[in-house]
Amino acid sequence: REHIAFLRAVHTESSHGEESLYADGKRLRAAVHAYLAWLAARAAAAPFGGMALVTCPPPLDIAWVWHVHRLAPREYARACAALGVFVAPAPGVGFAYDPAAPAASALELKEMEDSLVAAVGRHASFLWQVSGAAYNDDAFLERAIARYERFVTLCASSTGGLLSPPYDVDLVWHTHMLRGADYAAESAAMCGGKRGALDHDKSEGMSGGPLLDAAW
Repeated sequence: REHIAFLRAVHTESSHGEESLYADGKRLRAAVHAYLAWLAARAAAAPFGGMALVTCPPPLDIAWVWHVHRLAPREYARACAALGVFVAPAPGVGFAYDPAAPAASALELKEMEDSLVAAVGRHASFLWQVSGAAYNDDAFLERAIARYERFVTLCASSTGGLLSPPYDVDLVWHTHMLRGADYAAESAAMCGGKRGALDHDKSEGMSGGPLLDAAW
């Protein structure tokens, strides 16, 4: 529920055109610049090779880009490795933001900036897919968790490429990835130790498909 509340906060704050937090434009570019500077600053404050736990939530624009970046675990891990520190949310910070916090200065990392702007655009419609009444029902969410666990097992045993999860499973997967450092170890264990953590397909289009139907 915190996850969905956060998505709603982003939607409420986002406007159209240049002020959109979903489409490539002035505000989103500024948010990505500020996020990259914020991420580098968090890493710089921690011992090299260690972990930086974020205990103070960033402003919403930065929190939103961080949210999307962490939904590509391997890409996020590579970005952190380049900074020398893994930046992870402390408990209770994963879906939090500070509406009064000032934005950080821009950091010119063009390739990552373009990648994050594109990734944010792919996540623009996700809230609408998880806004039905069922997503406020505990029993439905518990079934979604069980379905996610089964989905991970299917992915671990699949030889036909990535499987596309239905939206309830994808919401649980997103939520799990956003737990931070726990995800890598937990996901690898759920895959039976045969591979590393399950990486997320950045193409999004999450509504199930032939591969999923055949395996399910």
